[in-house]
Amino acid sequence: MKIKIMPLLRSVANLCLVSALCLAAGCGTPKEKPLQSRGWVGGQVTVVRDYPKSMIPRPKAAILLTALATNTPAAVAGLREGDLILALDQRPVEKLRDFRRKIDSLVPGTSLPVTAWRDGKIVDCTVVVGRETYREGGNFTIFFPGIVGQWNLWPHGDYPGLSLVALGYQRNDTHRLELGSVERQYHLKCNPKDTPYTEDYRIWLAFMELSKGKRIAAQQLVDAAK
Repeated sequence: MKIKIMPLLRSVANLCLVSALCLAAGCGTPKEKPLQSRGWVGGQVTVVRDYPKSMIPRPKAAILLTALATNTPAAVAGLREGDLILALDQRPVEKLRDFRRKIDSLVPGTSLPVTAWRDGKIVDCTVVVGRETYREGGNFTIFFPGIVGQWNLWPHGDYPGLSLVALGYQRNDTHRLELGSVERQYHLKCNPKDTPYTEDYRIWLAFMELSKGKRIAAQQLVDAAK
């Protein structure tokens, strides 16, 4: 896939400049956006490509479940931390973006077959997809001095981005928060009005930075659809 660098950089620059003008003109405080919902199973995951010797056959890549709270659809269905997710709905899953998009698109209450590998055995579970509600949101920030970043001239992997130090963009739309985690519960006690924010992408130009994401309102278990 070829990416035209200069048109992309011009778009990034124009977006940052428009956002700065809006902020200066006092139009940077929109009304609260309506709640939206998407599928949710819980847990923190990462892509792995190395496997124990006992695992045969071995896929090109798989999804490792690195953290999982007990009050999540995945945990209720019998999945555990350390499980290696191989397939969703009998289809192999090797990329975080595909994994997230599949779950996000499902209607809450949908029964989702999950195939995992645990302690040398294949484990089949049926996860009843829960509901995550959120509002679209974003942040605009002006820095002084300007942003300094590392060079990254080509998008790669599940976290594509481009950085020319003072100009670039970064995507992070595969990351998810778990409201029931110990960390989130601790922050909630410290600040009950805190609304967690997950970032979809970030762009920056010199001393300006703009990000778009989602402010998570709730995560709920639901009954299986009949």
